Amino acid sequence: MKITRLLIIFMILYFTKTMGQNAQLVKPDYGIIEKEINDTSSRYDYSKLMERFQKGDSTFTIEEKRHLYYGFIFQNNYSPYKRSEYADSIRIIRQKQDLNEEDYRKLLNYSNKILEDDPFNTSVISNKLTAYKKLKNEKDFRTTLSQFMTVIEAILSSGNGATKEMAFYVIAVPHEYAVLNVLGFKYAGKQSLVEHYDYLEVEENEYKINGLYFDITPSLNSLNSKKAD
Repeated sequence: MKITRLLIIFMILYFTKTMGQNAQLVKPDYGIIEKEINDTSSRYDYSKLMERFQKGDSTFTIEEKRHLYYGFIFQNNYSPYKRSEYADSIRIIRQKQDLNEEDYRKLLNYSNKILEDDPFNTSVISNKLTAYKKLKNEKDFRTTLSQFMTVIEAILSSGNGATKEMAFYVIAVPHEYAVLNVLGFKYAGKQSLVEHYDYLEVEENEYKINGLYFDITPSLNSLNSKKAD
């Protein structure tokens, strides 16, 4: 259940429009972000940002999106390598050749369960987009699309992926593949861990790009922290 090409084009155009006057790529400063999201008097107060995200708020500034996305690593439920008990249920539904209305409603239910603890799970959000589209639920489709774009735009604001110095910053490895999909690249099946960067090779493309770099520092820190416990 991949994002359709039309949706990809729409998201790129949306990103270009919202970033048009401030297209500077900025690496996240996790220290500053942590301080600001814990300030209840700040516009970056995390509980307020998350409440807006859950409602599908489309008025986020790019800085608010960045604080929301990168600020999640400081929340108690941040666990980038945790597998949900509902993942297998979703996999079984997705393996069916023909899905009916009941299947899509189950897909939404399981997806929402996962998103309770993992609100930026791009694969699960994509499942919801597919389900809402098939169920012709335009209102919830738009809400979910806004959520998906918020995550993607935060990542795209951090770099261009061309080098380690210009890597995309992600808080979970699966988000790397969502970025590839949105940018129209196809994963070539080879991934390398270089220091604290993931390098994903992509199939031959018109831009002559061989692969993209992703900074996965938060994920590695989380993994190392669990090993130390």
